[in-house]
Amino acid sequence: QNAADKSYSENLERMIEMGDEACNSSNKPDIILYHEFPITGYIYGERDSKLLRAITVPGPESEALGELAQRCDAYVIFGAYVKDDEDWPGHILSISTVLGRDGQIVKKVWKPRNIKRFYDTFEITTTTVESVRDRFREMYGIDDELPVLRTEFGNIAISSVQLDPLVFSSLAMKGAEIVLRTATLYFASDVAFTALSNNVFSAMSNITDASEYGGQSVI
Repeated sequence: QNAADKSYSENLERMIEMGDEACNSSNKPDIILYHEFPITGYIYGERDSKLLRAITVPGPESEALGELAQRCDAYVIFGAYVKDDEDWPGHILSISTVLGRDGQIVKKVWKPRNIKRFYDTFEITTTTVESVRDRFREMYGIDDELPVLRTEFGNIAISSVQLDPLVFSSLAMKGAEIVLRTATLYFASDVAFTALSNNVFSAMSNITDASEYGGQSVI
């Protein structure tokens, strides 16, 4: 856990450094988009060990990124493994958090569903809307399954799914104009198809190019 805390601190510092660099450029962003797991990285192992390494939102990480959002006067969006001991004990959630220009949490967006039968040896273990839909609707309402945020820059939708065109078509039918993807090891053709088929702007922030699968983020 101590090693994880040190790693998280370094990752968070790097995120803030990159955000400040963008905000101090000549073309200041209105939206800063990070990828799916910039704080924790992808967590391998059994459920108990993953829960130990998941963060809470709100928490120190979201507060630090909220300060970045306020300092930059920009929306900040990041994904993370999240735990919620009060409402979802024992669950590992994949949450994309949206921080407003005032640094406050605007929305915590659940991953709607994981791809199935894609990998030969395992399935993704995070809890999604699909896996707890009845209780999710009781707690948050049906609209929160695929939320669209009304902002001064247009109607924004955030998702960490891939290769799931019906999700993005549904978001477009709900009025999304800008679809922002927090995913990992993405497919550029999928992001382009989302834009083309739904007549929306589509962007994807991938892990850094330090990985052979990283880089090549796209708008």
